[in-house]
Amino acid sequence: FPVTIMYSEVDDSFLAYEQSVRVSFLLAFLVTALPIGMMGYFWGNTIAQPLEQLTEAVRLMKQGNLDRAIEVKANGEIGQLATEFVAMRHQRQLAEQKLARQKQQAETAKHQAELANQAKSEFLSNMSHELRTPLNAVIGFSQLMKRDIGLTEEQKTNLAVIQMSGEHLLRLIDNFLSMAKLAYRDWE
Repeated sequence: FPVTIMYSEVDDSFLAYEQSVRVSFLLAFLVTALPIGMMGYFWGNTIAQPLEQLTEAVRLMKQGNLDRAIEVKANGEIGQLATEFVAMRHQRQLAEQKLARQKQQAETAKHQAELANQAKSEFLSNMSHELRTPLNAVIGFSQLMKRDIGLTEEQKTNLAVIQMSGEHLLRLIDNFLSMAKLAYRDWE
């Protein structure tokens, strides 16, 4: 088959129509692209940028950096969110300061309790020696005196009472000191 191509002359009215379609398309593009561009600019300045600033502030707060000031310039809901975030950050700072004070107070109280316990231990040790030494001397002398053959029955009875009373007092002191040592171990 032979193909025949026909050429025709383009009419001026067709060229004018084509030109008007191009202009209309260009105007339609500009009319839609310009508002979209403006919305993008608005979105970037009023929504995206403040959200990025808040995100950075959250990241810093998560790392424990509460010293950096937060400046988010926004209105509406994002501005309210930024204001609430700043208030939350301030509350966290206050809570951390309070916790640090309480920790310091607890450490001070613990140190004071350790000092008091050490003083108690030294007191009990000294009292043990101060009470036992003369008490053992009284018990020992009463035992020695009982060996004397020239004692009357009344003197022997009195020495027995002295010895029994001394031994009883010594047991009470030992029991008291043992309980104090147990209490000290439980405290530690």
